[in-house]
Amino acid sequence: MNRTATALLAFTAAWLLAPALADAKPLKNGCFGKFERPLRQGGFTGDVENCADFHELSIKRIGRLTDLGGHTFLVYDWNYVGEGGSQHGGRRILIFTEDMRYMGQYAVSVDGRIWIDGSRLRTNGPKRWGNVVPFTKNGPPRHAYLDAELDDFFR
Repeated sequence: MNRTATALLAFTAAWLLAPALADAKPLKNGCFGKFERPLRQGGFTGDVENCADFHELSIKRIGRLTDLGGHTFLVYDWNYVGEGGSQHGGRRILIFTEDMRYMGQYAVSVDGRIWIDGSRLRTNGPKRWGNVVPFTKNGPPRHAYLDAELDDFFR
């Protein structure tokens, strides 16, 4: 076999095997890392054990929010895509106390940026569709109107 044929064969094999090898990467500390324990202890209703169910998973810190009662919360943006890279996925806003106790989450359909503005979460969506989640003196509201949907605060 000449060099060109060998290179072509190697390239083809690598191209065909790349998806399987990419999915075979070992996950360090589980896919939720430092979040796994607080999520479990806080009664998180999602699945923290089957990391293979997630093709892509990211948890990024949005920031620290202090409500009108002076309570401080850590807010994270969790995005995921289902197994096999299908476009089945979602986005959650995870809320923790300052000492990393899990409080709950909002399942949101907002595509754009989410940030903290004083005691509120904001999105870049139109105001008429809902783009603010005000945290009162009692913490996160039970319901948030974002992107024309009513999102419940749940575990």
